[in-house]
Amino acid sequence: MTESIRLNCPVCGYQDIQKNICPNCDTDVSLLRSLLELPILEATNATAIENIQTVPKKSKLPKVWLLVLLGIAIGFAIGGWTGYSLFQSTLISQIPEKVAQPTPPAIIPSPVVTSSPKTSLTQTYTVQTGDALEALAIRFCGNDLAWRDWVNANPSLVGRKDELEVGEKLRIPENCKGK
Repeated sequence: MTESIRLNCPVCGYQDIQKNICPNCDTDVSLLRSLLELPILEATNATAIENIQTVPKKSKLPKVWLLVLLGIAIGFAIGGWTGYSLFQSTLISQIPEKVAQPTPPAIIPSPVVTSSPKTSLTQTYTVQTGDALEALAIRFCGNDLAWRDWVNANPSLVGRKDELEVGEKLRIPENCKGK
């Protein structure tokens, strides 16, 4: 590299720098110097390549079209977001409000047995260690599926089929008595 080309500092504007460092602000201008020392190539069609500073400004039309396309893209994005928000709010308004809460198991009504007032005495059973509703249904009703009748007779058992508390008093269903 030769230092014959005099440069102006692009940072502070100091003029006629002969070395690679600006004496005013210590900016390294060696890259600028090396770029200016590159040879200018001739075009194949015998026209000289223009200096970058003398290239005429092109039309602003492509920039305008880019801005128009950018505006359209932003419009679609906002419109899509708004449409999505409206769609979500419509869906949310159609969902029942108590979705998050677990629904209790369906209570299957047992057949209604009408009896005279004399036999309306309810029998109870006190839960012992190791008891489960299916075991009680087999023991008192003779059928393991009769645990549903126990749930119908004891509404406090809804949702806790296998969680009986020792000492808890349970009503024996009417259709299981006497078996």
